[in-house]
Amino acid sequence: MLALWILLGLCAFLALLLLLPLHIYLAFTPEAGFSFYARYTFLTIRPDGEPNEKLMEQVFTLLGLRDVSSTANARSAVSAKGAAATLCELGAVLRTLLGRVFWLLHRGTFRRFSLHIAVGAGDPADAALDYGMVCAALYPVLGLLQSAIRFRRPDVAVTCTEEPQTNVEFSAKFSLRAILIVRAFFHLLAENVRNTL
Repeated sequence: MLALWILLGLCAFLALLLLLPLHIYLAFTPEAGFSFYARYTFLTIRPDGEPNEKLMEQVFTLLGLRDVSSTANARSAVSAKGAAATLCELGAVLRTLLGRVFWLLHRGTFRRFSLHIAVGAGDPADAALDYGMVCAALYPVLGLLQSAIRFRRPDVAVTCTEEPQTNVEFSAKFSLRAILIVRAFFHLLAENVRNTL
């Protein structure tokens, strides 16, 4: 009976961990460049300088992208199966992968989304023209994103300044429950096994 209670406690703890959100932080400033990191409960995951090649190859293999995990694998796949068959398999895997990525984006939420663009140029007429072009490109894309992804109070501002160059600052916090990531991963794994068999 004690073993059953311990097993139920472990299952409840695992379920609680899977229901907690994963937060992904993105930022861009002209001085620091682009940076991102993820937080899950008390863990902070930051990308190191160089990715682990063995780990990346294992991830590519699990996702069904072993044929393109390295140049040598791509050459051997093309020589063994032919270019058309390799490209067809790669297209099917990428279609599934992108479908799961969009599925995850649709279920997540941008809890913070801040984009500030200060359009500047040497000549005021050029700055006004650039301002119009930035607005014409930015707002339709934002409308498309807001129809696919949930945003909580997005802060988007485009201004025209007298500065000699354009300045862009961006920060965002994207939240997603861990169980959705696990579900998407197992879906990709099942698709990989089905395609392999």
